[in-house]
Amino acid sequence: MDLGQSEDKASLRDLWAITKGQRVKYLLAILAMAITNACMFSAPIVGGHAIDVITLQDFEYADQFLLSFGLYLFGEVSFIGYLWMAAAVGLFITAFGGLFLYARGRLAALASESIAKGIREKLYEKLQDVKLSFYDGEDTGDLVQRCSSDLETLRVFLASDIIEIGRAIMLIICVLPVLFIIHVPLALWSISLMPLLVIGAYIFFSRVKDVFLLTDESEGAMTATLQENLTGIRVVRAFARQDHEINKFGVRNATFRDNNRRLIKLMGIYWPVSDMIAMSQIGIVLFAGAHYVMQGSLTIGDLFIFLTCEGMVIWPVRQLGRVLTDSGKAVISLGRIDHIRRAEAEEEGVTPASGRALGGIRAENLSFAFDDGKQILDGFSIDIEPGETLGIVGPP
Repeated sequence: MDLGQSEDKASLRDLWAITKGQRVKYLLAILAMAITNACMFSAPIVGGHAIDVITLQDFEYADQFLLSFGLYLFGEVSFIGYLWMAAAVGLFITAFGGLFLYARGRLAALASESIAKGIREKLYEKLQDVKLSFYDGEDTGDLVQRCSSDLETLRVFLASDIIEIGRAIMLIICVLPVLFIIHVPLALWSISLMPLLVIGAYIFFSRVKDVFLLTDESEGAMTATLQENLTGIRVVRAFARQDHEINKFGVRNATFRDNNRRLIKLMGIYWPVSDMIAMSQIGIVLFAGAHYVMQGSLTIGDLFIFLTCEGMVIWPVRQLGRVLTDSGKAVISLGRIDHIRRAEAEEEGVTPASGRALGGIRAENLSFAFDDGKQILDGFSIDIEPGETLGIVGPP
């Protein structure tokens, strides 16, 4: 198995693991989304029947439940009366679905914010306990990037994209069978260009994932340069290194700009092309449906249902590229976050005493050497009395 694929699968398992404790909220959000989709799908069906009743002046095309309900309330129903009832029911269904749409967004937001808060706190705690040698190979700015920007990328994915994936799958599973029941040839026309959208989304995802990683890392390097400069600004000015630091930041900034341009360029190609394919798909349904209407095998109301449901399906499929991209970003960001989470903790030592220490310090036979084996201290001993300050300076 390819190492990159193995890491991706591990990260996907980690994505599932970090939702622990919030999965009930996500389950309720998916349930709310299912009710919302049912309302979105029911409203155009009611409207389609109303169009056929008005255009054909025949209650045979009416929704029988709505017609029976109207007869029960009013005793008799005219064509105009049925139209008004259909409009009222459509508005009620839409408003009812809107409530569950709000519930879906709120539940997902609560879950994602709770997850992000927990990870943020654990990262901060972890950074207090990792071995000091961990910081030797890390840029402070990059660590800040991992704890802020990468965590925000993960939060956005958990807040919206997980639900969007479920929504797209649910719409495809629920809507397409109904379209095939209404009119098989037009249903085939309605999915004719969808494979192009799916293939394009996958290609876009595979390209943008690597570019995002480069962009994220270059932003971290730029942040590290800025942080180091601000922290050591007195040293920079003392040695008159302002120009050097400005040039250094300019190089990092240019690298981030170039990588971000590549990311924007890929998005600039994908969105217009996917829009063109999606609009072309709707146009195919419109012209093919008009042909079948003129043939008499399809009613205007059914064509209205097709066009509405086509939009409900085609745009989530078109959004698949963005969702896949965000999921790739989330996997990369989670991997960068896990770099901190999986760092080795410092070994347990003596528990520090509370309060202010009053005694002196005696160190005996201290030794120190760099990783290359160069010995700096060997058998060094010293006594430090309370209130004294010790500094060791000199070339290594």
